[in-house]
Amino acid sequence: MKTNSKTPDATETRKTEHLGHEYDPTVTNWTAVSFPGDRHGLTTKLRREARDAVLRCRGSEEKFQQFMDTLEVITAWGRAKLEADKAEIKRNAELASTRAEEEARRAEFRASIQAGVTIRVSATDTGFIEQSPRDGSIRATYDTASDERGPVAAMAQMMLAEGRSPTSVLEINAFGRTGIGSGQTLTQLAAGGAGAGAATQGGFQGIRV
Repeated sequence: MKTNSKTPDATETRKTEHLGHEYDPTVTNWTAVSFPGDRHGLTTKLRREARDAVLRCRGSEEKFQQFMDTLEVITAWGRAKLEADKAEIKRNAELASTRAEEEARRAEFRASIQAGVTIRVSATDTGFIEQSPRDGSIRATYDTASDERGPVAAMAQMMLAEGRSPTSVLEINAFGRTGIGSGQTLTQLAAGGAGAGAATQGGFQGIRV
């Protein structure tokens, strides 16, 4: 017959749920209680207050139940507050990312209106679009296909009105081919030098070959 070799007063060690700290739940001597490390300094005062509250129970089950229920409510509040703070941190990070992205777009636009910058556009059925070379997003749309000034000339004039540098050079992708007006400055194009390419169904005529 096997007998339990464990003595009645053997130490019953356990581990805490989150940090896995090992402790003995049977210890009554406060100075012998082993607590998890507190490198953030969060629980020094809490341990002292908890000790004082337990000592005031003096064997009263009612007082101890009040103490335990209070800890339960505090723990529940702490969990809810933790999740709320995590959600707020995530929102703030997303806002910061959005602001950074917006600033990057603004910086890109500021660079695009500097002297000597090459502006790249693509023809569409209704005019032209300018896309960001950084991420491909549409930076500007110019619906000039039916403009009486000419699609390219009208677009160049609109760009100048935006504050683009008159010396900026336009590169036009006309449905996979180089469009008439490519390589000229906005000033030249706005004057109508190469802006006459008439629009037809399916795209612009006047493709440079």
